[in-house]
Amino acid sequence: MLRIWTRVFSLLSRFAGDRVGNVSMIFGITLFPVLALTGAAIDYSRAFDVRSALQNAADAAALAAADKFAGDESTLQKLGEDIFSANLAATKANVAATTNVSFGDDTATVTASSSVETVLLGLMHIDTIAVGVTATAENAPEIGPVCVLALDRGADEAIGLDGTAEMVANDCVVHANSRSDVALTAPGSTNGEADTFCAVGGHEGQGFSPEPIRNCSLVLDPFADIEQPLTSGCDFNNKRFNHGSHSIAPGIYCGGMTINSFAEVTMAPGLYIIKEGPLTMHANSQLAGTDVTIYLVGEDAVFDIKSNSNIDITAPSFGPYAGFAIIQDRDSDFGETSLLEGGGILRIVGSIYLPQQTLKTGGQGSIGQDSPYMPIVAKTVKFHGNATITINVDSDAEGYPDFLPTVRVGTPRLIN
Repeated sequence: MLRIWTRVFSLLSRFAGDRVGNVSMIFGITLFPVLALTGAAIDYSRAFDVRSALQNAADAAALAAADKFAGDESTLQKLGEDIFSANLAATKANVAATTNVSFGDDTATVTASSSVETVLLGLMHIDTIAVGVTATAENAPEIGPVCVLALDRGADEAIGLDGTAEMVANDCVVHANSRSDVALTAPGSTNGEADTFCAVGGHEGQGFSPEPIRNCSLVLDPFADIEQPLTSGCDFNNKRFNHGSHSIAPGIYCGGMTINSFAEVTMAPGLYIIKEGPLTMHANSQLAGTDVTIYLVGEDAVFDIKSNSNIDITAPSFGPYAGFAIIQDRDSDFGETSLLEGGGILRIVGSIYLPQQTLKTGGQGSIGQDSPYMPIVAKTVKFHGNATITINVDSDAEGYPDFLPTVRVGTPRLIN
């Protein structure tokens, strides 16, 4: 080996001392490293382009996956992978990549790696260049609880105030899922007060305090999995109560229930299924009960609480309907309106849940002022007239479970 290196140095020394054809020889000797450097620049430039494509795809995937309100972790992992693949394909980088989507506290991290085949660097036995990227997105901050939620995703005036209505939501959020530019409306002399007003879309009118925030997150129906009771058969038919005092028992009331003027109805604890007809209360009637839930199912299953009627019901604090005062079956009576008019004594302690209906409430007088807990979740919500509607959500006061949703304000952001 020493003899070989001695020979090499000897040849190099003779080459250095020889002035004949030096330019050509020097050009020939330097051509190879010049080509190698040029090849490296070309191959590394290709690798840089691939890395840029991976990074852009990973950024988009992390931002999408950070929207944790959209589903569970496995769903979001699949979402992140699909978003990554779609964005990478759009760049026409024509590379295969390995991805991983993981989650932390309010963050989503996407890692991606690929291998870029070289062209000129292959002459130096460098066949591939490894490329890897990481993107971490932080979800928008949560606020809550949401005490008035309109579920409809496209309705104009999903939550609307009309006339001189006043709505006060104490220490909670009023939110519309609608993407409409007028998802929230409060024109004229109406007045809405809440900790926060939020909408996926926008708002119209000056009657909000504070001004609503747009581009809030979609809020999934928090009660979508509520237990549906057996509703076959009938225990009572077309039940009507006239002048005087009446005591009633839980059961299935087919054809609805009507409480006429000057009738006083007291409900025993339990579940009251109002089937294929409305629950109607006329002026100067009365309905009262403790540990009761009213469940509306079938065609025409709405409630119609007319002005100057009196209602005082309290939801149970245990069982499958703990915290629910009025529930509309989510598979029936699409697009109808339930009416809750003031003027009398209206005290509903518990959630009002109408996933396929509009709740229209107002008229005159005070509604909800004496209720420590009355969240509203409906398809759309209308406040009207000159009534004052108060929304409180002190679940501890009645021992109800804390199951109200939160909403994210703003959009996810990249933090790495």
